[in-house]
Amino acid sequence: EICFVPDNDYAGLLARRAPESIRSGPIVDRTGRVLGEHPGHQHFTVGQRRGLGIAALRPLYVIRKDAATNTVTVGEHEELFARGCIARDANWLADADRAADNEGWITCEAMIRYNSDPVPARVRALGPDGLSIRFDQPQSAVAPGQAAVCFADDRVLCGGWIDAAE
Repeated sequence: EICFVPDNDYAGLLARRAPESIRSGPIVDRTGRVLGEHPGHQHFTVGQRRGLGIAALRPLYVIRKDAATNTVTVGEHEELFARGCIARDANWLADADRAADNEGWITCEAMIRYNSDPVPARVRALGPDGLSIRFDQPQSAVAPGQAAVCFADDRVLCGGWIDAAE
């Protein structure tokens, strides 16, 4: 999904440009129990089900990746859903102070990936460059590194990069 990566092969690009960055590591469940080994966390995306290389009684999905520990965490489908997210490096493109409630929340629609439909949500500022977004309904595969963009009155209100799902 990154426009400059040939054939959408992100892991292949890294293998060619920074081969030392691709190392095998553990695939764990939410409790930290090791279920298998992966060839590099770069080969996986949050929400991915196929190609995990582990057997289980129920379908498993990537629910988190941690580049610092080179760990891929898997869980059941329900574990993919988040009520909201925190975004960093945020930009406010519209003056929305007049639309905020007493706690600073602004009614909006949010997109959490480039090809998703906007969903009803609320957003508020977190410090000078952060956002807190709360979805009206839990959303699947909210992943760090994805762009989050909020719209109000048919215009872009704010946006930032997802730091964590909540």
